[in-house]
Amino acid sequence: MANKMAGVFLLFGFCYLTLNRTALAATLATDCTLYASASGNDNNAGTSPSAPKTFLGAANAAQPGAVVCLMGGTYNLSSTFYPPRSGTPTAWIVYKAYGDSPASLIWTAGATGQPMFKFGSGTFPADPDYLEFRGFTMDGQSNALDGFLCAGAHHLRFIGNTINNTGGSGVGSVRCDYLTSDHNVINHNGYLYGWTSGISYNNNVFFDAYAGFHNIISNISSSASMTVPAIIPTATALFSIWAETRLRR
Repeated sequence: MANKMAGVFLLFGFCYLTLNRTALAATLATDCTLYASASGNDNNAGTSPSAPKTFLGAANAAQPGAVVCLMGGTYNLSSTFYPPRSGTPTAWIVYKAYGDSPASLIWTAGATGQPMFKFGSGTFPADPDYLEFRGFTMDGQSNALDGFLCAGAHHLRFIGNTINNTGGSGVGSVRCDYLTSDHNVINHNGYLYGWTSGISYNNNVFFDAYAGFHNIISNISSSASMTVPAIIPTATALFSIWAETRLRR
């Protein structure tokens, strides 16, 4: 009986291990054109997981159409990340977690009053544009101002990110257009200045005359200090209509 039970547990263990490996393999991104690692080297080509660049090195190498995959690890941000290049309407640049383990971006610059990621110079329209950020875990350490801040840019997507401990927004914008924030989890923010919340689109402007929705916020979970209701299953219509009608005066 003991031998039979040992065989059952051995079989179960083998199946569990096999399923876990299969699940892990299934979560790895398969569309990467560049790889970054917290321990990467910019002398590497960055075109395979075995020879990754640093985050900044991969970003500098990215051209329109690139998919930059951040391998699991802790990436310390000692200053704001300004994406060095735009995509194009038909060839966005995508930054995403590779999927082997969490890609964690940690703010280490102290209380500088700056965001972790910033797009644009404040005037509209401004570069960089046609960029997507997907699947990151971000921690502002209660010192960074915002997770993602758009200041005059357009065509940006923030999808499936977890953003913690930023005194302003998780995702914030001033004078931007064509922003999509979807399936983000935002925790402990909105406590440094009065107009912000978990996700804040402010003073939106039109990039073109398209009559449909320009700006979308959907499927968010937020426990910000100042925000709309804590869990919003689908806020797309609410926020997009607010963004549109504000400008159709």
